[in-house]
Amino acid sequence: MRIIFGIFFSIIIFTSSFGQSKKELIIILKNQIDSLKEVVNKKSDTIISLNQDYSKLSKQLDKISSDYQKLTKNATQKEDSLNRLMLDIKKQNIKFMNYATHQNNEWIYLNRGETKNGFSFSENDRLFYHDKMIHGINIRQTTSSIKVSPITANRRYVICDTYGFFQDEYNLDGYFICDLLEHKSYGMLLGVYLGQTMLWSPEFTDVFLQGGGEGFSTLWHVQLSPFNIITFDLSSELKKDEYGSSIEEIWYDFNKFEWISKNRVKIVVDIHCNPYAGTENCNSENQNKIIRSYTYVYDIQKKEIVSKE
Repeated sequence: MRIIFGIFFSIIIFTSSFGQSKKELIIILKNQIDSLKEVVNKKSDTIISLNQDYSKLSKQLDKISSDYQKLTKNATQKEDSLNRLMLDIKKQNIKFMNYATHQNNEWIYLNRGETKNGFSFSENDRLFYHDKMIHGINIRQTTSSIKVSPITANRRYVICDTYGFFQDEYNLDGYFICDLLEHKSYGMLLGVYLGQTMLWSPEFTDVFLQGGGEGFSTLWHVQLSPFNIITFDLSSELKKDEYGSSIEEIWYDFNKFEWISKNRVKIVVDIHCNPYAGTENCNSENQNKIIRSYTYVYDIQKKEIVSKE
């Protein structure tokens, strides 16, 4: 704009000045026009350069966008792979957890004066583990032998069964959880005969036991700290006769129990006919048939059933 203004200013000056020839005026105007063209050319070069820079930046931006999409895709794939890996690890942990917490029925029998697998049953009614006495066990003088369950996977706990016979009855107060690390025991007054299978919690803070008698079975949740015994009452699931007596019985199979987390276990209950109820169709063949099943999820911290399937 200043150049154009200069051109018109020059025209005004030279047209108003006396003695100026047309030829000189043309030369001046031509010079002014040439200057203007030079400025325009410079501006054009600048615009062309800016367009080229914009084109380069646009291509770089497209490449960055493409790289970002590739990185996002790779990150998503890696995240999916990580999630699958974590799921596999969780499944393996649960599998190991259930393997480590299920106990078989390979109990050892100890007669008085006998030593097996580090356990010794003395003549003076004492139980030792690697020559250290386990305190708190009540063994009667009439007990000729005791049973000891397999040791837990953390090598700390066993169930001690000092059943024996006393006055022609089972010693039903003779069940103990023995702490082999602290060399002490917890007495369990269960009142019925204890079965040989059990289920420990993944952190070995709790154990499930089952037992029973003729025509009934019982499931217990034993908490070690603080020591507490919770008895399951699922009798409402059983059909009754006209006198209110159960014509069915519950079977607990720990092989069907499954830990789904460190605090929650899936409990499966199978309903069978009760051969002691006097019903005609509950013979030895039908007794083993499962009439129906229920599945519960039990929380060992809340000490309650949280869901039923």
